[in-house]
Amino acid sequence: MLMLTRRRMFRRDPIRVRHVSLGQALVEFALVIPGLMLILLACIDFGRIMFSYIQINNAAREGAAYAIRRRRSSGSDRPPG
Repeated sequence: MLMLTRRRMFRRDPIRVRHVSLGQALVEFALVIPGLMLILLACIDFGRIMFSYIQINNAAREGAAYAIRRRRSSGSDRPPG
């Protein structure tokens, strides 16, 4: 009889277990989601910074190439005469 009583004590109600586990999952999600969002937004920001860096680098290269081509074709190196 003593064994039976202990078994009844530790037996859980399925509905109560589901509510407890749902609440636990919700709390864990609420604790983890800010960190995941921070990592995601940091990756997006890093991508935008790299894109800007590459665009500026390419623009400087194109500008220098244009200036070199323009200088050679303009004939401004010749002395006046």
